[in-house]
Amino acid sequence: MGFLLLSCQREDVVPGQLLLRIKNATSYQFDEVYVNTSNGENLYGILKASSTSDYKEFEAAYRYAYIKLKIQGEEFVIQPIDYVGEELLTEGKYTYVLSMYDYENKLLQLEFKKE
Repeated sequence: MGFLLLSCQREDVVPGQLLLRIKNATSYQFDEVYVNTSNGENLYGILKASSTSDYKEFEAAYRYAYIKLKIQGEEFVIQPIDYVGEELLTEGKYTYVLSMYDYENKLLQLEFKKE
């Protein structure tokens, strides 16, 4: 007789759950990383260069969001104008990949990935 034990890993998706993480695709450390999807907000704290955060749960989100962070004490913001025409994401795991577009003008680029 044998037994099979199954367990959920910490980052498994529970039905109805929407999880977002941040990937820092730059050579800079991100400090005070804050994400607001207009349907929820989370603080991700410090994210080292070329690293990825843990997933955080949101009630709802879009392919892009308001993101504020600091690099070497300077504030960088991704500010959506609106979400007209956008559809809410379904349950699952997603990543916002942030790369540097223009450091002098404090411009980041966001790439959306479904896991």
